[in-house]
Amino acid sequence: EEAKIKGYVETIMGRRRPTPDVKSGNFMVREAAMRQAVNMPFQGSAADIMKLAMIKIQQALDALAETGERSEERERARLLLQIHDSVIIECREQDAVEVAALVKDIMENTYPLPIKQTVDTSIGKNWGEL
Repeated sequence: EEAKIKGYVETIMGRRRPTPDVKSGNFMVREAAMRQAVNMPFQGSAADIMKLAMIKIQQALDALAETGERSEERERARLLLQIHDSVIIECREQDAVEVAALVKDIMENTYPLPIKQTVDTSIGKNWGEL
């Protein structure tokens, strides 16, 4: 209904997607636009939160690196990859538990929602172990 009235839908952070086709006379075009209008606020909001979390994670990893005294300690952890709602971070084995706890806290608290967000972490020597 919002898409029909306003001509757009938006994420919880205000990012908008125009929805002119929800008023199309073509049934298939209109129904596809309606599905997109329903889906976008959810998926778009998740993407917005993920982007904010990744920025905060990188800032935290940078701060963690600044605490190292030797050059190898300055490269304690780095954000390698994001896949949907997951991030892969490379770090020294002895830092893995600390980094995982840091990332979990950031991701669960990046954006306040009426429900608690929960994040699972796993540690492995390679992607196949995660």
